[in-house]
Amino acid sequence: MSTGASLDDIFEVITLTVMRKQYKTERNQERTASTRNDLEDALLDTKMNEELRSRVETLLLETELLPDDGEVLKRGEFIAGYRKFLKIIVQMNSDNQGRCMDARLSTIQAA
Repeated sequence: MSTGASLDDIFEVITLTVMRKQYKTERNQERTASTRNDLEDALLDTKMNEELRSRVETLLLETELLPDDGEVLKRGEFIAGYRKFLKIIVQMNSDNQGRCMDARLSTIQAA
């Protein structure tokens, strides 16, 4: 956003990047193993509430934690990209004490 890129430009880049992605079986297996490790590590947290703990334990019983459907994975990638975008916006807002964000929001609302 500080480069002057419009929201349309930013989302086009995110969309094109996601659409080009290829999902290989080996990478899916690595991601699944990593996710399983993260969930197992989460269970070590003694402060985790019981409902969440139960959900994590149920997930760990699944043989396939992550989908292997490319379209589903692309949707997840798009959501992750959007989430990163929102984090950047929040960081910009706090770094600039709202001045930069207020000006950009005014521009967006005027459009």
